[in-house]
Amino acid sequence: MIISEKIMSLRKQYGWSQEELADLVGVSRQSVSKWEFAASMPDIQKIIKLSEVFGVSVDYLLKDEMDLPESSKVASTTDIGADNDNHIRTVSLEEANDYMADTEKHAARIAGAVSLFILSPVPNLIVEAMGRANDGDILERLSIAFLCLMIGAGVALCVLSGFSMSKYEYLSKEHIKLGYGVEAAVKRKYEPFKQFMGQRIAGGVFLCIVGALPSILFDDSDKYASGLAKISAPIMLVLVAAAVYMFVKVGIISSGYSKLFQEGDYTPEHKRVEQKMEPFAGIYWIAVAFIYLIPGFLLGYWNKTWVIWPVAGVIYGIIYKLYEMHLKRKCDK
Repeated sequence: MIISEKIMSLRKQYGWSQEELADLVGVSRQSVSKWEFAASMPDIQKIIKLSEVFGVSVDYLLKDEMDLPESSKVASTTDIGADNDNHIRTVSLEEANDYMADTEKHAARIAGAVSLFILSPVPNLIVEAMGRANDGDILERLSIAFLCLMIGAGVALCVLSGFSMSKYEYLSKEHIKLGYGVEAAVKRKYEPFKQFMGQRIAGGVFLCIVGALPSILFDDSDKYASGLAKISAPIMLVLVAAAVYMFVKVGIISSGYSKLFQEGDYTPEHKRVEQKMEPFAGIYWIAVAFIYLIPGFLLGYWNKTWVIWPVAGVIYGIIYKLYEMHLKRKCDK
């Protein structure tokens, strides 16, 4: 096939009109029509753009005798999912790089917000350790004010970061295809990140173990260790907050790579589940936050209520898997 026939064949396989292809390449519909009827040839920049849009090599477009590799062939509608949507959005290298740069910033903000939630009771616990936890004491009032400010700052970080990432929602909801050469470029960045992620997870686990030691070693009943026992809870929360920061940050960045590769929780099938679960997830995590805060405020169990977060994560995972199985059975019928 010559280049005109290849352009027409690929466009039809994707189910695009000449106008839609023209919009993706940045030319007029008449230009696409001329290319397909061999009335004109696209210049080298447009050929490169066509290769990105179709997810094929430049060599394939230019060499008449070269066939499309099996691994590069356009997915059929049955590959895309139960929604029968044959539109595949192609992600360019520039889009992928911008997305990962913004994801790293987003990960730092969300990890910082979660750490603030965990650290919020620390000022109040320190005041209690000082024996100043009286309603009329200025330090007690300041500690409550700091708690509210830290929670407010964490919520603000989550909201602002969520808005900044809203332009990339299509990666979580639409079926995508990485342009020619994009997957290889992204994988070159992902390989060193995997080693970095392993180091951070190991460091976080170590901090969690160390954080539990003060409460184990020091007992309130021991008059010599009672002073140290009082500050064991703040120390534990600080270390746990640092560990959670590491876990959340690398987790979000890893999730960003998974979205581009459409792996793990971001296959087309999982994307359908996520869309169905989205309203529930928002209500669920708000409820978890209230469950975390209420026992702390009413009973002062700040050194114990942090356990709510990992438990809530496990419960959410179970609910997610059960719902995924339900949808799969529904689709199989």
